[in-house]
Amino acid sequence: MNILVNKLINFIIFFSVVLMINSCSHYRIQKLEEHDYDKKDFYQLLSFEYLKLAKFELYKMHDEIDANLFAYKSSLAKNKNIFYPENPSDWNIPQKYEKTANILYDKINKFMINKVYQEYPKNFSQLLSAYDCWIEQIEENWQTDHIDACYEKLNKNLEIISMKLSEVDKKINEESIELSTNKNNLTSENDEYKLIVFFEF
Repeated sequence: MNILVNKLINFIIFFSVVLMINSCSHYRIQKLEEHDYDKKDFYQLLSFEYLKLAKFELYKMHDEIDANLFAYKSSLAKNKNIFYPENPSDWNIPQKYEKTANILYDKINKFMINKVYQEYPKNFSQLLSAYDCWIEQIEENWQTDHIDACYEKLNKNLEIISMKLSEVDKKINEESIELSTNKNNLTSENDEYKLIVFFEF
């Protein structure tokens, strides 16, 4: 009898917690949907991307916990300008994904240090949200179509950003070479001028 009562109590506690999280996620999503998003502002773009993930997790997948995480990160980006990639070490991801996850985590953090999101707000907001989506999906590790979709989105935006940065570096290098060449030419001209002056004197 006691075992049955304990199971019933645990059952009630479990579903009470689930309902509480569900209500919290739904409330956060409702509040976020009231906002008009500026599609040129990075924080607004990122908030909107996380909002889409939160809605998908809650209303399509009925995953209250992950919906609450994405709704929280959406609110954090919108209201406090705070954002961060999920650390793979904090998630129970399969070993086969660990190396790739850590490489991506380090890459995104380097982008953040260099403030890449200021130059490419749309691409970086999609990269970061898709990365977090991928981390969440590989921990669950059963919806292969969702895993692939998140990875394809993050990889697409990673390639776009990397290509743009490469073009910028190339342009900077070309300008540096041009400046160096001009400097050498000016030095040569000055030497020639000095030589002419010397002989004329």
